Order: sequence, then structure tokens, then C-alpha cells
Amino acid sequence: MSTTLMYEGDGGEPNPKPLAGMVHKLIAIMFCFAFFTSAAQARTHIDGNVRAFHALGDQLVLVLGTDGNLWLEHAPFGNVPPGREQIDGNVRAFQWLDGRGALVLGTDGNLWLEYAPFGNVPPARQQIDGNVRAFHALNEGTVLVLGTDGNLWLEYAPFGNVPPARQQIDGNVRAFQALNEGTVLVLGTDGNLWLEYAPFGNVPPARRQVDGNVRAFHALTGQTALVLGTDSNLWLEYAPFGNVPPARQQIDGNVQAFQALNEGTVLALGSNGNLWLEYAPFGNVPPARQQIDGNVRAFQALSEGTVLVLGTDGNLWLE
Repeated sequence: MSTTLMYEGDGGEPNPKPLAGMVHKLIAIMFCFAFFTSAAQARTHIDGNVRAFHALGDQLVLVLGTDGNLWLEHAPFGNVPPGREQIDGNVRAFQWLDGRGALVLGTDGNLWLEYAPFGNVPPARQQIDGNVRAFHALNEGTVLVLGTDGNLWLEYAPFGNVPPARQQIDGNVRAFQALNEGTVLVLGTDGNLWLEYAPFGNVPPARRQVDGNVRAFHALTGQTALVLGTDSNLWLEYAPFGNVPPARQQIDGNVQAFQALNEGTVLALGSNGNLWLEYAPFGNVPPARQQIDGNVRAFQALSEGTVLVLGTDGNLWLE
């Protein structure tokens, strides 16, 4: 095969540079196409008709189906459904407890501590409380419980009698995050976010306001928190708290959900369904970032290079 050189000028010597430039551009285009095609294929289908999930690693995933059935699913993935054991049915929310079992919130508002082995529905279990909206276990014997009436409680084993021994943390609560048994971030129904301290029992307890007009949040430590405002702006906020707003840097805008891997690496789900991996330094919107996927409903990053992605179509992928 012969190659025809392109000439520049009248009767001059052959100039291969323009052709070389075209070849380099073609190679670059082919490389990008191959890279993104490979990236698009670099994922494994875990399951379909998924409402919620939580990965315990890249080999084991709890999957809540749209039918309310909760499953413990095992690798290898790729065939739908994968190998799995049913934990329970009529489930609204859940939390895995390492090695022992899971906390399971039923659609009837009853919260249970359920034990392996699984496969029979329901499994061996003890009721923790009723009329529950949300919860978080610090360990098998200590659980924060948000009631349907907006009251937040710190509840203690032994369980089985409803309600168990407990102390009220606060009232009119929309969401919360416990840093430990004595320090809790509390988002009120009025959109104010507080850092609250034990001893509990008097409402409200000792506390400092972190911010206002808050939709969602996640504390990295007692000194640093990611805060999503009702205006969809996502901020990295720093102690000392008490003045509103505190010292902060904007990470991004038009955000509907997020997950911080650390203070300098954040996954941000845009209001348009695009999922991004974003990097510090923050302050310019948007920051340096790479798109992970589109048409995303929910996600969980296991690391910077491994992410579970739930599509708007209900399909769950390991990417």
C-alpha cells in the first residue's frame, strides 16, 4: 500500500507534517472511542427491579427489591438474579450488622433485629421498637430510632419489649447522623442542622448550630461536614460551628445526592441524573471531575475506582 504525501506551496519539497497531524488525530479519536467503549462495558449487572441496596464489598450486596423483599446476594455477578438468600419481606429499610445479622424496618413501621442464618422468612428476630421512620445502629445493643412523630431516641438492649430502655435526644427531627453515642448531628424539620451532645434526656440537649436551609448532610468528623442546601448547592463546612453559615467551600451546584470518600474526593449526583467523581481543590463550580454514569437514581462507592450504580430503570450495576 502506498502513502501519498501532501504538499505545501508551489513545487516545494514534500511536507509530511499535515498528514502526520491527521494520523495523530485519527489515532487519538480511535483511542478515546476505545477507552469510552471499554468504560461503558466495564460493569457487571447485579440485579434488576431494585429499590435500594448496600454493598458489603464487591462480592456481597444487600438488595431490596421493588416488591419489598430483602436479599443477601453473592458474587459472581452477571446472571440476574445472582446467588442469593432472602432475609425478609415487606421491608422498607435495613442496616447490616457485621457478622451477626441485620436491622430491618418493615413497611408496618416495626423495627427488628434479625439473625443469620437466612433463608426462612422471617428469620430469628427480636423487635426493637414500633412506629419507626428511620434508625441507625451503633452496635447490636445501641440503636438510634426516629419515630414517626419526629422524636429521636437512643435505645438500649435488651430488646423484645416495646419500647426498650431509651433516652430522648430531640424532637421535630427530619434526619440524623450519630458520630458516637454522645455526639449526634440532627436535622430539624425546619431545615436547621445541629451538632448535639450528651447527656441526653432534656429536649433540646446542649448543641451548636451548623447551618440552616439544609436538605441533607454527612459529617466526616466532628469538625468537618458536607452540607447540601435546599437550593441544591453542596458545601464542605468547617468547625468552629455556631455562626451560620460556618467557614465553607462550595463543591458543586444542582446536586441531589452525594458521598464523600474523603475531604478531597466526592461523588456528586446531579439533578439531571449524571453521576460525577469530583476532586479538590473546591471553590470553583464545577470542580475537576470525571463522569461515572448517567440516568442514575442512587449509588455507593466502594473506592475511587469501584462504584455500585442503581439506574433509573431499576437495574443495579457494579462499575
